[in-house]
Amino acid sequence: MNAHTHYPLENQGDQFEKPLSIAALNKGFQFAANHFFMKAAIQEAKWAEAQGNVPIGAVLVQNGRVIGKGRCKRESSDGGFTPAQIQCLDNAGELKTARGTVLFTTLAPGPEAIRSILSLGIKKVVVGESETFKAKTHWLTSRGVDFIDLNMNECKNLMKDFIANYPNLWNQVNQCL
Repeated sequence: MNAHTHYPLENQGDQFEKPLSIAALNKGFQFAANHFFMKAAIQEAKWAEAQGNVPIGAVLVQNGRVIGKGRCKRESSDGGFTPAQIQCLDNAGELKTARGTVLFTTLAPGPEAIRSILSLGIKKVVVGESETFKAKTHWLTSRGVDFIDLNMNECKNLMKDFIANYPNLWNQVNQCL
């Protein structure tokens, strides 16, 4: 049995010659984890849309487990909106510590959500896309938050379709974000 038996190998043309580095394995694992948890946020966004709300979803993950979920919600009493990220953080309950938490959201967070992220001390935010809503992400990065934009077509298409079908509603929400 050789060393190649136990470790994933790097493809060298037609030959598998050398084991992947730990850095390459970690990068691959992180890529898979980001997409896995983003799929959960996308599911929240789809449920929001099915309920007549803006298709924005979020999940909060701590130590590899989802501890909070949220979706954009239109408040019938005042005509305002609760951002998906705020719903998610509220649904996570009282966090004893933000250590190890990562917020996954289909759309870049607005100012209200950014303030909550910073006040809780969340150090990593992963977004599905940041083209539809030009968030002030420098507020996060300048305070040491790792901001990752997956630039996912699925998230862009959810928003593009929603905006095409409900431009007035999007304009209202966009002002609230």
